[in-house]
Amino acid sequence: MNATASNQGNGALNDLPLTITIVNPDTGTVMQQFDQVSTLPAGGSIPFGSSWITRGTPDTTYYAVLTAKVGSGDAARTLTLAVDSFELTLKLDADVTLKATKPPLAALVLVDANIGNNELAQVNAALASLNYAETITSTPDAFAQAYAAERTSSTCCWPRT
Repeated sequence: MNATASNQGNGALNDLPLTITIVNPDTGTVMQQFDQVSTLPAGGSIPFGSSWITRGTPDTTYYAVLTAKVGSGDAARTLTLAVDSFELTLKLDADVTLKATKPPLAALVLVDANIGNNELAQVNAALASLNYAETITSTPDAFAQAYAAERTSSTCCWPRT
């Protein structure tokens, strides 16, 4: 969804809370609401864009209502700035097939801090030839941190205790 808010007045509007509400006028149901706080210079415009995954029905008319909250505390008021109608025109018929795959192989390697570049390259090549994603560390502390991080990740293959 893309929209633009414009200030046609003669003064800046600082930190103005703007809302676009998508409404089904037949039912009065609020389909979605998008909030944005913007500063609008006098005579200026700002974009108001957001992704919207709709649950609406194609060929049904909906309203987009732009409002602004003006003032603060008990004196705050919500003003309707614009209303536009639109229809959803595209209906997608989709079939989705999910296929389970094996999780990637992972290796956590602790090497001697004095290992040479050639030896390190051999370790990398050997792990890559076996399709392992490797994490190579050269200190016990770094190894312990990497191990702890992997154990708490959602893709961990280490036994959890």
